[in-house]
Amino acid sequence: MTTTPGSGDATAAPQYSETDFQLAIAVVTQELEEPVQHIVTLSDEELLAIEGIQHRQLSPLLWAEENLRSDEERAIAVASATRSMIARGLVTTSTIKDPRLPEQTAPDDEIAPALRGTVVARRAADWVLVAERTTSQGKAVGQFFVFDLEDDRRVIFEVFDAMGMHLFFALSFEDLAEQFWLWVDPAREIGEVDGEPEEFSAAGFSDSEKARSLGESRAASAVVVRGRGEDAELSAFTLFAKPGQVELMETEGTGDGALVRIAPISRPSLDELVESLFEKRDE
Repeated sequence: MTTTPGSGDATAAPQYSETDFQLAIAVVTQELEEPVQHIVTLSDEELLAIEGIQHRQLSPLLWAEENLRSDEERAIAVASATRSMIARGLVTTSTIKDPRLPEQTAPDDEIAPALRGTVVARRAADWVLVAERTTSQGKAVGQFFVFDLEDDRRVIFEVFDAMGMHLFFALSFEDLAEQFWLWVDPAREIGEVDGEPEEFSAAGFSDSEKARSLGESRAASAVVVRGRGEDAELSAFTLFAKPGQVELMETEGTGDGALVRIAPISRPSLDELVESLFEKRDE
Protein backbone atom coordinates (compact mmCIF):
# COMPACT_ATOMS: atom_id res chain seq x y z
CA MET A 1 0.00 0.00 0.00
CA THR A 2 1.23 3.48 -0.78
CA THR A 3 2.60 5.37 2.20
CA THR A 4 3.41 8.98 2.91
CA PRO A 5 6.67 10.07 4.52
CA GLY A 6 6.41 11.29 8.08
CA SER A 7 9.70 13.12 7.75
CA GLY A 8 12.43 13.66 5.24
CA ASP A 9 14.20 10.53 6.51
CA ALA A 10 11.07 8.44 7.13
CA THR A 11 11.72 4.71 6.98
CA ALA A 12 9.58 1.58 7.11
CA ALA A 13 6.30 1.11 8.95
CA PRO A 14 6.32 1.09 12.76
CA GLN A 15 6.67 -2.20 14.63
CA TYR A 16 3.84 -3.23 16.94
CA SER A 17 3.66 -5.62 19.88
CA GLU A 18 1.24 -8.45 20.55
CA THR A 19 -0.54 -6.13 22.99
CA ASP A 20 -0.98 -3.57 20.20
CA PHE A 21 -2.59 -6.19 17.96
CA GLN A 22 -4.89 -7.27 20.78
CA LEU A 23 -6.02 -3.64 21.08
CA ALA A 24 -6.64 -3.60 17.32
CA ILE A 25 -8.79 -6.74 17.54
CA ALA A 26 -10.80 -5.16 20.35
CA VAL A 27 -11.51 -2.10 18.21
CA VAL A 28 -12.46 -4.16 15.15
CA THR A 29 -14.73 -6.56 17.07
CA GLN A 30 -16.33 -4.03 19.43
CA GLU A 31 -20.07 -4.23 19.94
CA LEU A 32 -21.74 -1.68 17.69
CA GLU A 33 -24.45 0.52 19.17
CA GLU A 34 -25.24 2.00 15.76
CA PRO A 35 -24.60 0.84 12.17
CA VAL A 36 -21.75 3.30 11.62
CA GLN A 37 -20.09 3.95 14.97
CA HIS A 38 -17.62 6.78 15.38
CA ILE A 39 -14.36 5.70 17.02
CA VAL A 40 -12.08 8.74 17.02
CA THR A 41 -11.10 11.80 15.00
CA LEU A 42 -7.40 12.57 14.54
CA SER A 43 -5.46 15.29 12.77
CA ASP A 44 -2.50 14.71 10.46
CA GLU A 45 -0.18 15.88 13.23
CA GLU A 46 -1.71 13.48 15.76
CA LEU A 47 -1.24 10.54 13.40
CA LEU A 48 2.38 11.58 12.94
CA ALA A 49 2.78 11.73 16.71
CA ILE A 50 1.20 8.32 17.32
CA GLU A 51 3.04 6.39 14.61
CA GLY A 52 6.28 8.30 14.91
CA ILE A 53 7.68 11.03 12.70
CA GLN A 54 10.50 8.67 11.73
CA HIS A 55 8.08 6.21 10.11
CA ARG A 56 6.22 6.21 6.84
CA GLN A 57 2.51 6.90 7.20
CA LEU A 58 -0.13 4.56 5.82
CA SER A 59 -2.58 7.20 4.59
CA PRO A 60 -1.69 10.41 2.74
CA LEU A 61 -1.40 13.32 5.16
CA LEU A 62 -2.60 16.02 2.78
CA TRP A 63 -2.54 18.95 5.19
CA ALA A 64 0.86 17.99 6.60
CA GLU A 65 2.35 17.57 3.14
CA GLU A 66 1.23 21.07 2.22
CA ASN A 67 2.04 22.86 5.46
CA LEU A 68 4.83 20.93 7.18
CA ARG A 69 7.66 20.98 4.66
CA SER A 70 10.69 20.49 6.89
CA ASP A 71 11.60 18.04 9.65
CA GLU A 72 11.74 20.96 12.09
CA GLU A 73 8.19 22.04 11.23
CA ARG A 74 6.96 18.46 11.58
CA ALA A 75 8.70 18.05 14.94
CA ILE A 76 7.06 21.21 16.31
CA ALA A 77 3.65 20.15 14.99
CA VAL A 78 4.02 16.68 16.53
CA ALA A 79 4.96 18.15 19.91
CA SER A 80 1.90 20.40 19.81
CA ALA A 81 -0.32 17.48 18.75
CA THR A 82 0.96 15.37 21.62
CA ARG A 83 0.14 18.12 24.11
CA SER A 84 -3.35 18.34 22.61
CA MET A 85 -3.91 14.58 22.98
CA ILE A 86 -2.74 14.72 26.59
CA ALA A 87 -5.21 17.54 27.27
CA ARG A 88 -8.01 15.51 25.63
CA GLY A 89 -7.21 12.45 27.69
CA LEU A 90 -6.13 10.38 24.68
CA VAL A 91 -2.57 10.12 25.98
CA THR A 92 -1.37 9.86 29.58
CA THR A 93 2.19 10.63 30.58
CA SER A 94 4.28 10.30 33.72
CA THR A 95 5.69 13.79 33.21
CA ILE A 96 2.36 15.43 34.05
CA LYS A 97 1.22 15.09 37.66
CA ASP A 98 -1.80 16.31 39.55
CA PRO A 99 -0.59 19.50 41.31
CA ARG A 100 -3.06 18.88 44.14
CA LEU A 101 -0.97 15.93 45.32
CA PRO A 102 2.55 16.37 46.78
CA GLU A 103 3.73 12.84 45.87
CA GLN A 104 2.22 10.32 43.45
CA THR A 105 3.09 7.45 41.19
CA ALA A 106 2.10 7.97 37.59
CA PRO A 107 1.71 5.52 34.73
CA ASP A 108 4.19 5.32 31.92
CA ASP A 109 3.31 7.19 28.74
CA GLU A 110 0.26 5.45 27.33
CA ILE A 111 -2.07 5.97 24.38
CA ALA A 112 -5.79 5.34 24.91
CA PRO A 113 -6.66 1.74 23.85
CA ALA A 114 -9.29 2.76 21.29
CA LEU A 115 -6.88 5.22 19.71
CA ARG A 116 -3.93 2.83 19.64
CA GLY A 117 -6.08 -0.04 18.44
CA THR A 118 -7.52 1.98 15.57
CA VAL A 119 -4.13 3.10 14.27
CA VAL A 120 -2.69 -0.40 14.48
CA ALA A 121 -5.74 -2.04 12.88
CA ARG A 122 -5.34 -0.01 9.70
CA ARG A 123 -2.03 -1.74 9.06
CA ALA A 124 -3.39 -5.23 9.82
CA ALA A 125 -6.41 -5.26 7.48
CA ASP A 126 -6.90 -8.15 5.06
CA TRP A 127 -8.26 -5.80 2.42
CA VAL A 128 -8.43 -2.08 1.78
CA LEU A 129 -10.85 -0.37 -0.59
CA VAL A 130 -9.79 3.20 -1.39
CA ALA A 131 -12.19 5.63 -3.04
CA GLU A 132 -10.71 9.04 -3.88
CA ARG A 133 -13.70 11.28 -4.52
CA THR A 134 -13.63 14.60 -6.36
CA THR A 135 -16.51 17.06 -6.08
CA SER A 136 -16.93 20.82 -6.42
CA GLN A 137 -15.64 21.04 -2.84
CA GLY A 138 -12.35 19.34 -3.72
CA LYS A 139 -10.86 15.92 -3.11
CA ALA A 140 -11.60 13.60 -0.21
CA VAL A 141 -10.60 10.02 0.45
CA GLY A 142 -12.67 7.20 1.90
CA GLN A 143 -10.81 4.05 2.97
CA PHE A 144 -12.58 0.86 3.96
CA PHE A 145 -10.32 -1.54 5.88
CA VAL A 146 -11.84 -5.03 5.80
CA PHE A 147 -10.93 -7.72 8.35
CA ASP A 148 -11.53 -11.43 7.78
CA LEU A 149 -12.32 -12.87 11.20
CA GLU A 150 -12.89 -16.50 12.09
CA ASP A 151 -16.64 -16.42 11.47
CA ASP A 152 -17.32 -12.78 10.64
CA ARG A 153 -16.09 -9.75 8.75
CA ARG A 154 -15.71 -6.25 10.13
CA VAL A 155 -14.78 -2.88 8.66
CA ILE A 156 -13.04 0.30 9.76
CA PHE A 157 -13.96 3.29 7.62
CA GLU A 158 -11.54 6.23 7.46
CA VAL A 159 -12.43 9.55 5.84
CA PHE A 160 -10.11 12.51 5.31
CA ASP A 161 -9.49 15.47 3.01
CA ALA A 162 -7.07 18.35 2.52
CA MET A 163 -8.00 19.79 5.92
CA GLY A 164 -6.03 16.94 7.47
CA MET A 165 -8.74 15.58 9.78
CA HIS A 166 -9.19 11.80 9.80
CA LEU A 167 -12.53 10.42 10.99
CA PHE A 168 -12.65 6.72 11.92
CA PHE A 169 -15.79 4.59 12.11
CA ALA A 170 -16.51 0.93 12.85
CA LEU A 171 -19.17 -1.02 10.94
CA SER A 172 -20.16 -4.53 10.02
CA PHE A 173 -19.34 -5.95 6.59
CA GLU A 174 -23.08 -6.10 5.81
CA ASP A 175 -23.19 -2.29 5.92
CA LEU A 176 -20.12 -1.75 3.74
CA ALA A 177 -21.92 -1.65 0.38
CA GLU A 178 -24.38 1.00 1.58
CA GLN A 179 -21.66 3.19 3.08
CA PHE A 180 -19.61 2.88 -0.08
CA TRP A 181 -22.63 4.00 -2.14
CA LEU A 182 -23.25 6.97 0.15
CA TRP A 183 -19.59 7.94 -0.23
CA VAL A 184 -19.37 7.79 -4.03
CA ASP A 185 -22.88 9.15 -4.63
CA PRO A 186 -23.31 11.94 -2.07
CA ALA A 187 -26.35 13.42 -3.84
CA ARG A 188 -28.10 10.00 -3.91
CA GLU A 189 -28.50 10.02 -7.70
CA ILE A 190 -28.20 6.30 -8.43
CA GLY A 191 -31.01 4.56 -10.28
CA GLU A 192 -32.58 1.13 -9.90
CA VAL A 193 -31.96 -0.09 -13.48
CA ASP A 194 -28.68 -0.84 -15.24
CA GLY A 195 -27.98 0.85 -18.58
CA GLU A 196 -26.44 -0.34 -21.82
CA PRO A 197 -22.65 -0.12 -21.93
CA GLU A 198 -20.71 2.05 -24.37
CA GLU A 199 -17.19 1.19 -25.49
CA PHE A 200 -14.41 3.55 -26.54
CA SER A 201 -10.80 3.30 -27.58
CA ALA A 202 -8.56 4.68 -24.87
CA ALA A 203 -6.55 6.55 -27.50
CA GLY A 204 -9.40 8.89 -28.44
CA PHE A 205 -11.59 8.76 -25.36
CA SER A 206 -10.36 11.99 -23.76
CA ASP A 207 -11.61 14.00 -26.75
CA SER A 208 -15.02 12.32 -26.92
CA GLU A 209 -18.36 13.83 -26.00
CA LYS A 210 -18.77 11.11 -23.40
CA ALA A 211 -15.59 12.18 -21.63
CA ARG A 212 -16.83 15.78 -21.58
CA SER A 213 -20.15 14.72 -20.07
CA LEU A 214 -18.39 12.72 -17.36
CA GLY A 215 -16.35 15.80 -16.55
CA GLU A 216 -19.61 17.48 -15.46
CA SER A 217 -20.36 14.81 -12.84
CA ARG A 218 -21.24 15.91 -9.34
CA ALA A 219 -18.78 13.39 -7.94
CA ALA A 220 -16.07 11.27 -9.57
CA SER A 221 -14.52 8.49 -7.48
CA ALA A 222 -11.41 6.57 -8.47
CA VAL A 223 -11.58 3.21 -6.70
CA VAL A 224 -8.84 0.64 -6.05
CA VAL A 225 -8.86 -2.53 -3.97
CA ARG A 226 -5.81 -4.27 -2.55
CA GLY A 227 -5.31 -7.36 -0.43
CA ARG A 228 -2.82 -7.86 2.36
CA GLY A 229 0.70 -8.11 1.03
CA GLU A 230 -0.40 -7.28 -2.48
CA ASP A 231 1.76 -4.76 -4.32
CA ALA A 232 -0.58 -4.64 -7.29
CA GLU A 233 -4.19 -3.58 -7.09
CA LEU A 234 -6.75 -6.37 -7.33
CA SER A 235 -9.44 -4.18 -8.86
CA ALA A 236 -9.68 -0.64 -10.19
CA PHE A 237 -12.54 1.36 -11.66
CA THR A 238 -14.12 4.82 -11.58
CA LEU A 239 -17.65 5.86 -10.63
CA PHE A 240 -19.29 9.07 -11.85
CA ALA A 241 -22.33 10.41 -9.98
CA LYS A 242 -24.38 12.46 -12.41
CA PRO A 243 -27.88 13.93 -12.15
CA GLY A 244 -30.23 10.94 -12.23
CA GLN A 245 -27.65 8.17 -12.47
CA VAL A 246 -24.26 6.76 -11.55
CA GLU A 247 -21.96 5.48 -14.30
CA LEU A 248 -19.28 2.84 -13.94
CA MET A 249 -16.11 3.13 -16.04
CA GLU A 250 -13.75 0.18 -16.42
CA THR A 251 -10.64 -0.14 -18.57
CA GLU A 252 -9.37 -3.34 -20.20
CA GLY A 253 -5.79 -3.47 -21.39
CA THR A 254 -3.10 -0.81 -21.26
CA GLY A 255 -1.88 2.06 -23.41
CA ASP A 256 -3.63 3.41 -26.49
CA GLY A 257 -4.93 -0.07 -27.31
CA ALA A 258 -6.95 -0.28 -24.11
CA LEU A 259 -10.74 -0.45 -24.18
CA VAL A 260 -12.84 1.88 -22.04
CA ARG A 261 -16.29 0.57 -21.09
CA ILE A 262 -18.89 2.84 -19.46
CA ALA A 263 -22.43 2.03 -18.35
CA PRO A 264 -25.05 3.32 -15.91
CA ILE A 265 -25.08 1.08 -12.84
CA SER A 266 -28.04 0.45 -10.56
CA ARG A 267 -27.97 0.38 -6.79
CA PRO A 268 -28.44 -3.44 -6.63
CA SER A 269 -25.61 -3.95 -9.14
CA LEU A 270 -23.33 -1.57 -7.24
CA ASP A 271 -23.94 -3.54 -4.05
CA GLU A 272 -23.11 -6.77 -5.87
CA LEU A 273 -19.96 -5.21 -7.32
CA VAL A 274 -18.71 -4.13 -3.90
CA GLU A 275 -19.35 -7.52 -2.34
CA SER A 276 -17.63 -9.29 -5.25
CA LEU A 277 -14.43 -7.31 -4.66
CA PHE A 278 -13.69 -9.39 -1.57
CA GLU A 279 -14.44 -12.86 -2.94
CA LYS A 280 -10.97 -13.84 -4.19
CA ARG A 281 -10.06 -15.43 -0.86
CA ASP A 282 -13.41 -16.96 -0.07
CA GLU A 283 -12.33 -20.47 -1.10
